[in-house]
Amino acid sequence: MEKIQTLTIPNKYKKSLNYSSLMVKNHSMGKYLKQYLELKVHHLFKNISENNEITIIPDFSRNAVISSIEKNDKLFNYMRPTVTIEKGKYIVHCYPGVDYVFHYFCILKSYFEIINKNVNVNYFLPESEDCFKTLEKSNLKELPKAKTIILGYVDPIGNLNYDWEGEGVFKWKRFDTKSGKSTLLLGCEHTYWGDISGCLVSELASIGVDTVIYVGKLGGLKSNFIPNESIATGNVSFIPNIGKIEWNNIFSSDDSLNIYEGEHVTLPSVLQETENWLDLLNNDGKYDFVDPEIGHMARAANKLNIRFSFLHIISDNLELRYGENLSNERREDIREKRKKLLETIQSILYQKL
Repeated sequence: MEKIQTLTIPNKYKKSLNYSSLMVKNHSMGKYLKQYLELKVHHLFKNISENNEITIIPDFSRNAVISSIEKNDKLFNYMRPTVTIEKGKYIVHCYPGVDYVFHYFCILKSYFEIINKNVNVNYFLPESEDCFKTLEKSNLKELPKAKTIILGYVDPIGNLNYDWEGEGVFKWKRFDTKSGKSTLLLGCEHTYWGDISGCLVSELASIGVDTVIYVGKLGGLKSNFIPNESIATGNVSFIPNIGKIEWNNIFSSDDSLNIYEGEHVTLPSVLQETENWLDLLNNDGKYDFVDPEIGHMARAANKLNIRFSFLHIISDNLELRYGENLSNERREDIREKRKKLLETIQSILYQKL
């Protein structure tokens, strides 16, 4: 299976990854943007001196300095970029995804702009095969045979009678379904932000998986989506400079009251979600949701002829600010609301799979 060739990111996509000062001045998160950035910036950069140089490279390493603000109460998705210092220059080791490297670059550029500090930040994008090579070094190849894999927000769902298995960055456990079809929850300690997720779907297809379900969170683009009280699904995603991706949605016939079906935009970085960007989408009027992964996952699934669908919590609303956003999502009341939504998602998964 020619996984690398089928998922090459077009050069025009890479060339569109440009930082703009509007990411700070015009961001849809408004006054909450600084708080969001402070949750993401490596601790070594909080007191960095003026005129220092930072270079972000596509190299996953846990042997460098691990950030002190990595979340230590999570089983999955807690590993963040690490840092080494060579001859006074800072090297950021980022998992080799085009979108992820660019996203972290935007985080640092925006952070230093907000605190008005002159720091030179550069980045190198990975080649298409870099992500696959890194995944192939993981313990993913030890995954038991299963036809359906559920990715993403998997820690809170599933039968507590089953234990997590796996020695490495991936861990898995059985998920019971009404049909009895072999299904696994698959958790990952590092992120698979953006195009990394497409590589992951490709790898899963290569070991015999025929259905990938993504449970996560996304932003709502219309005012009627109340954060952390609704679930999103759909069968369309637009990836800038790649095009529209469509698929058959397993959950399209679900009639639950708090599930919205709509069209999605795949955007490389949260920092690109500016008011200007939102106005352009509103003029078009057809897009409902945004996140960095869904389009890439669907694109990989289509090219490898497997099924894909998603069920996501609507975590924030870009058009009408409700006070619940990516800067404060660990508040106890928000976590309780998400717990209820995940119970609904678990029930839907049991019935539909």
